[in-house]
Amino acid sequence: MFFETLPTCKGQLTGFVVFRRQYVGQGCVRSRGLETNDMSQHCGGMHSHWEHGTWGPDESRLHWYLLPEHITPGTAEAVSAHLSTVGLDVVPEPWLHCTVVSLLPSLATANAAELDKMIDAVGLLAETTAPIVASSTLQAYGSALVWDLAPVERFSPVFRSVVSACGPMLRTDPNKNYQPHVTVAYVKVAHDEQATAALLDTKSCDAQSITFRNLYLLDFRQRDACYQWDIVKAIKLSG
Repeated sequence: MFFETLPTCKGQLTGFVVFRRQYVGQGCVRSRGLETNDMSQHCGGMHSHWEHGTWGPDESRLHWYLLPEHITPGTAEAVSAHLSTVGLDVVPEPWLHCTVVSLLPSLATANAAELDKMIDAVGLLAETTAPIVASSTLQAYGSALVWDLAPVERFSPVFRSVVSACGPMLRTDPNKNYQPHVTVAYVKVAHDEQATAALLDTKSCDAQSITFRNLYLLDFRQRDACYQWDIVKAIKLSG
């Protein structure tokens, strides 16, 4: 799958090198004169999701994410083929991600000392956590179809440790029952719910293997019909 980071600029916080990963409906664009990659195969997707999203114009949020670095070959293509036939907004493979937690500040408003402290604490967690190889099952949650990831026991310690490290910056409910998942599609406003339910029995939409090797602190945006994120810090799971 497409996965790379490119340095673009120094962040507003001293010592943080920010990497930009920007996936646009009409292409993968890296700003500041860097490489523009053709992602035209994703044109026309996700319109219902963008139009009915809850984020404000140009809003950005810091998140800790796990980004899949290997998915069973052919799985993402099978998901797209099956789910697009019933009119769902299918998430393009380069946008797939597993959210760990969301933070209150954006990169522009965060306190540098607090960020340093948080990143150091997450780094200690990563030293004792091995890369996660998960399987998935397609499930429906509200307006989304997701891959539920298993075994949950591999993800729960990561969630609890990151929650503890984030302290007052945490936006996510620390007491939530964390279910790791990757959203693969969103239900459009006008949609056949019976057709969606039938897809949950489609085993070809389950991923036999998804590998996560790094934790990422991302400055994340939904803008101009695309997901955009800057990688503030990538921490290798090396336990």
